[in-house]
Amino acid sequence: MLNRGHCTGENAIVGAQSTQSCPTTQAPIRASCKIVLVLVSDGRKNGCLWSPQLVGGAAPDSPRTSSSLQQQRSLNFSLDLPLRDLLYLPPIPRGHAREQAMRLGIMYPNVLAKSLAEMGQMRDHGCGCLQMRPELLADAQLELTPQGKDAIQSLESQGVEIVAWCAYKPLIGEKDVVAASVGHIKKAIRLAAQARAISTRADHAVVCSESGNPASFKQFSSAELWRQVVRATREIAACAEEHDVLFAFEPTRSNILDSSKTTRKIIEEVGSRNIGVCFDPANIVGDKDTLEGAVDNLKHHVRLAHAKDVILAPDGKPTYPPAGKGSLDYKRIFELLAPIPTCNHMIIEYVRTPEEALSTIAFLKPFCE
Repeated sequence: MLNRGHCTGENAIVGAQSTQSCPTTQAPIRASCKIVLVLVSDGRKNGCLWSPQLVGGAAPDSPRTSSSLQQQRSLNFSLDLPLRDLLYLPPIPRGHAREQAMRLGIMYPNVLAKSLAEMGQMRDHGCGCLQMRPELLADAQLELTPQGKDAIQSLESQGVEIVAWCAYKPLIGEKDVVAASVGHIKKAIRLAAQARAISTRADHAVVCSESGNPASFKQFSSAELWRQVVRATREIAACAEEHDVLFAFEPTRSNILDSSKTTRKIIEEVGSRNIGVCFDPANIVGDKDTLEGAVDNLKHHVRLAHAKDVILAPDGKPTYPPAGKGSLDYKRIFELLAPIPTCNHMIIEYVRTPEEALSTIAFLKPFCE
């Protein structure tokens, strides 16, 4: 399970006097100051702790730690936020605090590489990571096959890392539909953990999904659909916690999680540190959200981003051209995502020809440098 921060609380606004209980130290924190988060590594492959440190205010003594917990790194920013938000900050895997530019990747399979053996050329073009369909490396039960293991090692030898997995299934509707979707996602989570275990490069695993289109399930009320997605997410979160994997919702204008606000709402309602966000601005910006508003709502939960564009017709119908060919301001997107230490990968999608893929890479690459 991902380790939780030492202290959490409710409605303690930074800058106002407040008292919070700390389960590790059993002592209160009285804060009237900013908080700096210190990343504490326990030496495991994916182990880390968020340790709130109070700047300019009194704090209890830090809990005793073993020698393996002595390696600390202070993140280079302070956060003005309620202490309650610390519960929802996704941990940064060791080595993944933002120390370099965002890495550019692509959804696989894609038009430039027809087989995994050809992925070396993607690295030559500047795409060093993938979001992968599990079925390509697994059997019918989504168990990693020997060929899949070999493929992961081959990709890594070419400098290409699998950073996310696709598991796009609806989490609303008839019980059997939701149960099948949850079952598939849980299998994908276990696969992601298996793949990470044999990897020499990856120290985190992300599984991405949609939430489901309410228009397809008009027999259910909005309230019932919301209860369905919450129940399903809680079951998925338990599996993600067990396998130390992050499950990332991709908010989409046609889905029940149709905006940054609804996505943040479910993250807070479920209350698991293993639920995050795959941020695709084309899916919500322009009608459901502003770019700045979406990033502000989700900035503590984003674990990767998608790169495509959007054009909204006068009737509101969207079309999705490649990044740089629509209404989105990608310079501003990268500016807003750059300070988010957990968003390290930008995955290209919606490129339909080799020419579109190469031109999209050329368009995005300068923003990653």
